[in-house]
Amino acid sequence: MSYPYRHPRHKIISCPQGIEGLCPGVDEYFPMIQVLRGVDSMSEDRSFYDIQEAAEMLDVSPRTVRRYIKKGELKAEKKNTQFGKKWFIPASEIEEERAIQDIVPVRKPVSKDEFQKALGEVLEIKLNEHRKQIRKEVSEEVSKEITQLQDRIDQLEAQLEGRDQELLSAIREKQKNPPNLWKRVKELFS
Repeated sequence: MSYPYRHPRHKIISCPQGIEGLCPGVDEYFPMIQVLRGVDSMSEDRSFYDIQEAAEMLDVSPRTVRRYIKKGELKAEKKNTQFGKKWFIPASEIEEERAIQDIVPVRKPVSKDEFQKALGEVLEIKLNEHRKQIRKEVSEEVSKEITQLQDRIDQLEAQLEGRDQELLSAIREKQKNPPNLWKRVKELFS
């Protein structure tokens, strides 16, 4: 069995029971091991956490944990240790606090109808924002397609204009040099 203890830089170091003097870097903290052994015997099943551990688990400062205890938002018990009394928070309280940490406190009671109305308004606002975003995206896509189609129309009109010019010039050429009637009759019967 080993007894973990907290290094001043919050590293957990584990030392087998009975050979604390043989662990490198542990000799100067040996009295601390004895103190924490007493703490661990109280919380060996991890049903209680001290303020520092609770702060780490809740991702808040130790001062905030103390404030929660003082306000009664977090239940805690004072237990005797070698250096005096120390606060210990039950694991169930930590789990409960973790579960409700993101919930915003409600200052006044709200009826079901008021809640439904407020929720409906928020959903309507979000829905309208979503509709506007979709309309904007669709109008941008349609504008791009219209621009592409207009460019294609301009290209086709330019091609038609070029062909029209070729045909007009061919017709004018034929009108300037009309073939004589005798050649035309020969062409018809040949």
